[in-house]
Amino acid sequence: MNYIKFFIFLLFCSIYFGCSRTKPKDKIIDTINVSESNLIQIDLSESNPTKDEAGNFLLMDSYIRLSDEELISSIERILIEDERIYIFDGSDKIVCFDMSGNVLFSIKNKGKGPKEYVEISDFALDKTNDRVVILDNGKRKLIFYDSNSGDFLSETSYFYNYYSRALAIVDGKFYFSNPDKDTHGKVDEKEYYLLFSETGNTIDNQFLLHDAISEFNFRMENGHPFFYNGDKMLYNRAFDGTVYELMPDGIEPIYEINLPNQLPISEIESKIQHHDLVRSNYSFGISDIFEGDSILHINYSKNMMIASVFYDIKHHKLLYNGFRVLGTPRKDMPFYYLIRGVYKNKFYSIIPADMVVSTIQKSKGVISKDLMNISDDDNPIIAFYKIVRKIK
Repeated sequence: MNYIKFFIFLLFCSIYFGCSRTKPKDKIIDTINVSESNLIQIDLSESNPTKDEAGNFLLMDSYIRLSDEELISSIERILIEDERIYIFDGSDKIVCFDMSGNVLFSIKNKGKGPKEYVEISDFALDKTNDRVVILDNGKRKLIFYDSNSGDFLSETSYFYNYYSRALAIVDGKFYFSNPDKDTHGKVDEKEYYLLFSETGNTIDNQFLLHDAISEFNFRMENGHPFFYNGDKMLYNRAFDGTVYELMPDGIEPIYEINLPNQLPISEIESKIQHHDLVRSNYSFGISDIFEGDSILHINYSKNMMIASVFYDIKHHKLLYNGFRVLGTPRKDMPFYYLIRGVYKNKFYSIIPADMVVSTIQKSKGVISKDLMNISDDDNPIIAFYKIVRKIK
C-alpha cells in the first residue's frame, strides 16, 4: 500500500527549475569541518535490493497505543524526546503524548490573530530551552511553546522573501533548509542549501552552495532533510549520498552512501523528467537516516518502490537491503512499517490502525490481546524494534 502511494505521489510531483545565481556576499562563510578519517563509506553499489524478508535480526520489542482522545488525521512528522511523543498532524496541530499513549496537551492555535499561526510548515524541538518551535511560512514567523505544557511563550519573525521547507534546532541554534535555487532576484542568502541562525531571525552563516541539484528538486511535501538521532542531528540533501552531522559551530560529513545504480549527476544536469526517473532503474532519494545500537538505517527509492537498508556500522557489514522487511507476521514481529525515527537505540515506526486490524484478521494468534479491540478509525500505534543479531 505504501509503495503504491509513494509512486502516485511522485507522479504528481513537479520539478523546480531555477534560472539565476548571484555572487555570495563576502561575509558569508561556507565552512565545513571535514575530517576524512571520520567519514564512513557505505558501499551498496553491488547489493541490489531483494524482495526476500529481512530474517530474524530485527524484532518488535514494544509498542505504544495512542489514545483516541485527540484523533490524528495524518502524521506529517513525529519526534520522541525525553519520554514524550510529539506529532505534527496534517490538520495543523501538534499533539503531545506520554510514553503510555495518553494525551498531555495539544497545540491548535490556527488563525490570523496574535499567538496564532496560519500554517504549520514544520516544527522542531529546542531541548536546550524546553520549547516546541513551529515554523509558520504563512506569517514568516517562528512561534515558541513550552514543551512541557504546550503554553504559548513568544514568537519572532524570520527572513522576509524566504520560504523554508524544514527546520532543525541544535543546542538552541537554528538550521533552515533551503533546497531550491532562487528565481526571484538577487537574494544572496538563497544561494545555499543550509541557513544557520543563532536566534532564528537573522542569517548568521550558510553552508553548501547550491548546485545542479538545487535546480532539480522534486517538491516532496512529506520529505524531510533533518533526522533526529538522540543528541546527533543528521542532514541529507535530495539526490545526494553524503550525510552531514549538524553542530552549533558548523557541519561535518559523516557518511558517504553509494546506492546501487545511483542516479548520476549527469542525469540531474540534463534535468531528467520525473516520470522517466521513477520508471528508471536508478536509485535515489536517501531518507529516514537513523542510527541505533551501531546499526544505520536508511530508505531509498528504486524501481518505483522504497528499499530499506540496515547496515552494521561497527563491523562494516550489510544486514539487509530490500523491499520487504516483513512478509509473514509472527509473534515477535507482528507488523512492520517504514522506520520513522530512533529512540534510545530502538527504531520505531507508525502502524496504522487498519494494518493492525488486517493482521488480526489474517494472522491469528500473533497480536496481543490488548489490541484486539482496535478499529480502523482509531489512532495508530507506535512500534519499537531492536536488533537481536549482528554480524560478528
